[in-house]
Formats: sequence, C-alpha cells, structure tokens
Amino acid sequence: MTAGDAALAARIAELEAANADLGRRNAELEASRSVGGRFRGWSVLSAILIVLALVLAPVSLVAGYAKNQLTSTDQFVSTLAPLAKDPAVQKVVSDAVVEAVESGVDIPGTTAEVFSGLKQLDLPPRAETALAALQGPAVLGLQSLLKSTVAQIVASDAFAQLWEQALRVSHTQVTATLSGDPKALAQIGSDGSLRLQLGPIVAAVKKQLIDNGATFAQAIPDVDRSIVLSTSDTVGTVATLYTLVVAVGTWLPWVCLALLAAGVLAARRRRRALTATSVALALVMLVLGGAIAVGREVSAGALSHAPLTRPAVLAGYDAVVAAAVDTILAVGALALAVALVAWLVGPARPAQALRTGTRSLATSARRRAESVGITTGRAGQWLQRQRVLMLVVIAIVATAIVLLVRPLSVGLVIWVGVGALVCVLLVEFLRRPDPEPAAGAVPVAGAVPAAEPVPAPEPVSERQETI
Repeated sequence: MTAGDAALAARIAELEAANADLGRRNAELEASRSVGGRFRGWSVLSAILIVLALVLAPVSLVAGYAKNQLTSTDQFVSTLAPLAKDPAVQKVVSDAVVEAVESGVDIPGTTAEVFSGLKQLDLPPRAETALAALQGPAVLGLQSLLKSTVAQIVASDAFAQLWEQALRVSHTQVTATLSGDPKALAQIGSDGSLRLQLGPIVAAVKKQLIDNGATFAQAIPDVDRSIVLSTSDTVGTVATLYTLVVAVGTWLPWVCLALLAAGVLAARRRRRALTATSVALALVMLVLGGAIAVGREVSAGALSHAPLTRPAVLAGYDAVVAAAVDTILAVGALALAVALVAWLVGPARPAQALRTGTRSLATSARRRAESVGITTGRAGQWLQRQRVLMLVVIAIVATAIVLLVRPLSVGLVIWVGVGALVCVLLVEFLRRPDPEPAAGAVPVAGAVPAAEPVPAPEPVSERQETI
C-alpha cells in the first residue's frame, strides 16, 4: 500500500469515528430531551395537583368543621353551651322573656282590678286617696319583680343547665333545626328566619314567681313564642345543603391531603416542592382566618336587629367559629413546621451546620457517658441499626396524631412537634455506633467502617435535591 492509500484509509477511519461520535451525541441529546419532556410533564402534573389541593384546603376545613358540629352532640353542646353565661346573650333572653310574660299577663289591668275591689270596701276618704296613690307604684313593683326574677333565673346555673339540656335533648340543635324537627329549641320559619323558642324559659320563670309568692304568675299562659335570630334567606339554603355538607365534610379533607401528597411526590425537586407547598398552605390558612375576621364584622352588621344586640351577635359568632379558628391556626402551625423540617434536611449551609452540631454534641455526650461506664449496650446497637426505621415511625405517629385527634388545636400541634423532636434527639443520643478503630490500626477485610464520620458537605445541585 502506498503512502497515499494509507493516508486516505486513515482519513476515512477518522471521518467514520467522527460520524459515530456525532451519532452518539445526537442520540444522547434526543434522550435528554425525552427525559426532560417527561420531567416537565411530571412538574406540570405536580403543580396542578398542589394548586387544586390549596384551593380545596379552606373548603375542606370549613366542611369538616361543619360536619363535626352537625353530627357530634358533645361538640355542638360544648360550642353553644357557654353562650348561656354571656351577659349580652342573657340580656337579650331576659328582655324577650319579660316581653313574652307581659304580653300574656296584663299586669296594670290586673292591679287595677285588685285596687277596684279594695275601693268597694267603703274605706275612709283618706284611705281611698292613699290607696289610689299606691296603685302606680304597685304596678311598677310587680314589673320590677318580674324583671329581677327573670334576670336572676337567666343568670343562674339553672338556666345554663336548661340551655345545655335543650341543646342535648334535641341531639344537636343545628341537626334538629336543619332537619325541621318541630321540637327543636331553634327552628327555621317558612320565611327562612332562624328562631329561638322561649316556651321552656317562660315556664321556668312562672314556676319561680309562684314559688316567690307572686300569685299573679299563675295567670301566665303557656307561651308559644320565639326570638328571630336571623332573617337571612341563606338559612334555608344551608338547610337544603345539610346532607351535602355532612357527606363532603367526611371525605374532602382526606382528598385534599391525598392531592397534596401526590403533588409533592410527582415533583422533580420534592424537597423544594414540600417546602413551597407547606408555606403556601400556611398562607391559605392566614387568608381564611382573615375572611373569618371580616365575616365577624359583616355578621354583626347584618344580624344586629331587635331583639338581638351587636354584643350578643358577636358573642354567638365567636362561640360558633372558635373551634374553626383553632383548627385554622393548628393547620397553619403544622404547615410551617413541615416547611421548617424540609429546610432542616436540605442542603442549606445553616441546616448542615445545625445537623453537624447536633451529631457532634450527641457523639460527645455518648463518649462522656461511656467514660464513666454508662452505655446503652445492645439496645443502643439495635437503635443504631434501626435508626432510619425509628425516625420513620416517629414521623408516622406524629402525623397520625395530628390527623386523627379532634378537636385539633395549636397546643396539640406544638406538643406533638415537641414530642417528636424529643424522640428524635433521644434516638440520636441513645444509639450506639460501632467503635472507631484505634489510630494506626490496619483495617480487617470485611470489617464494618467506623461510624460517626465527619459528614461531607452535601451537594447543592438542584438535580440531587429529591428526597
């Protein structure tokens, strides 16, 4: 072969190698585009699931709260029973009861008949004059006795027990009201108004007056009267949606939770998705809390009408939404706690420094304890082998408590978080890593590497952030 042929063959081989390399790069580029497309598809799905869950979060919380109030007698009674001790509510009830009694018994007319009978006794002129002067004060005295007796009864423990008994006997007041039970203390009228029945309270006032010697009370008839608590047409709408609220309140919170979990799992950068979702959920709870605060003022303006006063409306609103507000605060606190945990396990330098410091502190404490003969022995070795499993169990138990225990409160979330943190620290301090080899010792083949190595800096690459 001549030199020219050899050069040509070499050139051809070089071109073929370059062509093969170009083909390989093209294939890799196409593969990366395909993978990138799949990643983008999963990212879009993750975003859709998370946004849908965040939109449904306030709806599911309100529906779950309403469902608990409508189906749990104890929950409902614990919500409304304290209103019997509120001065503003007591005043509204007292004024309504006095008005109901006075409409059934004509106190001025009854008093006038008594004095007319006395005048027929042929009294001396001066006695008749004095008797006529006493008629007005007698009417005022009876009216004052009626008001003081009503106020005393409404402010007594007996009224609070009567109030609570009325709520409990009707199973739950809202359930009885929305289902149209005619025996309910509160009833929905044909015009959509919500009414509070006064009959049981007037009966108690009548008995108390008779016991105090006020014989005119025997003329008090049975009262079939009520206080209009609300004239809003939405009350009838709520009654129509009662069954739907109970059903939705049962499963929607779990659907919302499943959407959140699926959205985070579908994300390409799961830790970042978990952090962002948790912060967003906390903001949603903040907005929902603001809406409840605005609703408080709107309700006070819309429902403050005779005989209801603004303080009484505000007291009722605060009592009804108190448990919902606690749940909102608890969910917000839980979301912030999850965001904090997601940050602590991430690659941020402060988080790495905190983790390294905790491990160093635990190592130092174990060494000092072992230097004085204190060791966890085989239990510590077992904890070392099962460390990851124990951390997973702690997380599952803490999550189950928050999800299943009701009513949910900020205090419960805080104590669960503190308890979980204490358990994690106990696992870290009680586990017993294998002893490090002595300085200069030759490693034995197959030996387990020494525990507690100095942790290397964690990668900051976004492509390695997934959990």
